[in-house]
Amino acid sequence: MTTNVTQKPTTTLDSNQQPLETIREGAVAASIWSRQSSAGHDYLEFSLSRSWKSKSGDKEGYSQNFFDNNEEALLKVVTDACRYMRARQTQTAASDASSAPISDELEQA
Repeated sequence: MTTNVTQKPTTTLDSNQQPLETIREGAVAASIWSRQSSAGHDYLEFSLSRSWKSKSGDKEGYSQNFFDNNEEALLKVVTDACRYMRARQTQTAASDASSAPISDELEQA
């Protein structure tokens, strides 16, 4: 199976928000979301889904329920989603540190 990563644009938090990334493995997907707590803290989280299509092909959709044969795909997308989130958080932290005023850097030393 091939894992596909789909880049999505960053949007503000609203009911039409799109995920930052969607990582797919077959019918299983992990969508990574940028959120903000009520205290103003930014964080990332992911949701899982499984696409389905009826045998007749006239109906299709997404489910948050999985079968035992989805195990390998689930493990793969969860691992890849966690890696993506850690890399993004590391990148954000490095970017924040490089843009900090010199006085902030001196206080931390």
